[in-house]
Amino acid sequence: MAIIERVELSLVNLTPKIKRTDAIQSFVSQETPMLRVFDRDG
Repeated sequence: MAIIERVELSLVNLTPKIKRTDAIQSFVSQETPMLRVFDRDG
C-alpha cells in the first residue's frame, strides 16, 4: 500500500460555455472541490 505524503485541496469555479436558462435552478458558475493526493510512489 502506498503511503500518502501530501494532500492539496482547492476550490475551482467552473463556468458553463453556454448560459443555461432551462434549468430549474440556474447558476453562473459551479464551485467544485478538487482534491490531489500525492504518495511516495509518485
